[in-house]
Amino acid sequence: MSVGTVSNVLNRPESVAEETRLRVEAAMAELNFVRNASARQLRAGQSTVVGAIVLDLRNPFYTALARGIEDLSPRRHDLGADPVPADCCYSVLHVFTSSRFFA
Repeated sequence: MSVGTVSNVLNRPESVAEETRLRVEAAMAELNFVRNASARQLRAGQSTVVGAIVLDLRNPFYTALARGIEDLSPRRHDLGADPVPADCCYSVLHVFTSSRFFA
């Protein structure tokens, strides 16, 4: 099997003949293949990972900021999750940068 055939089975199964698709799926099951979401995102050049650096989570401001980021993040952690709208991110960042620590 070629890498391209396996890729087509994973990403566009309708483009592969049923017999070939079944052979690839059988090989994947035999090898206990599990898709690596991080590797896929790296290859695609995009990520759904959100990071935040806070000074002190004991400070209620930073706890609220972290909770706000979490609340605005997609609930699903799969590749099909919709990204957080840019205006939501801007609102959280605006509150953060306009705080007394950065004024």
